[in-house]
Amino acid sequence: MSDLKELLEGLSEQAPRYDVLARVHGRRLVRLRQRRVAGYSASVLAVVAIALTMLRLPLPGEYEPQTSPFGGHYDGRCVAERLDVPGNFAGSKVTAGDPSGRRLAGHAYRSDGRTHLITWDYGMATEIGPIGGNAEFTDIAESGVAVATATADTRTSWLHRDGANILLAGEDAEALAVNDTGTVAGQVAGRPAVWDDPKTEPRPLALPAGATGRVADISADGTVVGTIADNTGTHAYRWHPDGTGEELKLPEDIGADKVLEVRVGTVDGNWVVGSVRYTDGIQETTLLVRWNHVTGQKRWTIAPAQPDAFGGQGWSAGIAPPIDTPNGSHGGHAFLQDMGGQGDVLSDAEGAVTGLSTPEITVTALSRDGRALGGYQTVVRPTGGQTTAAVRWTCH
Repeated sequence: MSDLKELLEGLSEQAPRYDVLARVHGRRLVRLRQRRVAGYSASVLAVVAIALTMLRLPLPGEYEPQTSPFGGHYDGRCVAERLDVPGNFAGSKVTAGDPSGRRLAGHAYRSDGRTHLITWDYGMATEIGPIGGNAEFTDIAESGVAVATATADTRTSWLHRDGANILLAGEDAEALAVNDTGTVAGQVAGRPAVWDDPKTEPRPLALPAGATGRVADISADGTVVGTIADNTGTHAYRWHPDGTGEELKLPEDIGADKVLEVRVGTVDGNWVVGSVRYTDGIQETTLLVRWNHVTGQKRWTIAPAQPDAFGGQGWSAGIAPPIDTPNGSHGGHAFLQDMGGQGDVLSDAEGAVTGLSTPEITVTALSRDGRALGGYQTVVRPTGGQTTAAVRWTCH
């Protein structure tokens, strides 16, 4: 347990920055489970979990904890498995997932760099084939409708439905989100837009004067969420089905001048999930935020880092920062967390290239209930060298 001793000694130097009540509150909010990770010792995982707990401080002002969607039955165990890939491919990735957790979408690539799109239904792979240079799935709906974008020469996008790939109208089209009916949201020449039908010209979404925008997700009724940027910074934003929109306000204690980065991940019913990273001038803090875009209600909790994937019921996943100790840096582990601070440290699947300081896992998809995740990890190739492999995590 020398790693733990060194960590605690290192943290003791920063003790004046944390009062006792804050740490007790933080420990009560955060319940990251410790478990053995392939290639890592149990003691190192313990260091990471304890450090994440101790370094998360409650936000001054309002705090609204939520009951975990797992209720009292979640025991913090997420099982990792490599996904099957048809054919002789050099590597593979999951790049999107549907809100139910049933379907994942991604691609496999050959040694010459050509990519073939793949979908997984309950882990069963279907090869879609190449549709354009460097094509990647960017979203998949519960119905199996998906969108993909290629960026080889000029940016082009497709709607994948019923086994067919339909080219989306418009130049410099980037499809980023799709709902079950096939309505697509994305960017056209860098501006937010919606395709009501893949063959019709996209309609632009309104932006405030002088602002730019980026689409993140689209709901069943056509509500689009994302971010806008203006001369005051980046803001969470919601567009109505008619194309008009307004800002989603951050927690009141965070002034616009403190914000470093805002991310919006998903919309599920009336709820939007995202995150904000801000500073008080001394240290940076990341909040997982859940907005009700109808009532304006907001809920938030402290997160270990800016998440890379979001679930509609208030879940997030990403890469926790390394923890520095006198003996070196430990960390870069993937995490899963809900609005109540409950979660897990995600393990590697079989064949991973492991290391103590470099993240080897990327999480790209998270179901609304936090039970299913998709992404990829670095693995050793049978013929030598390294590549990436598509991975699915199932949490119980």
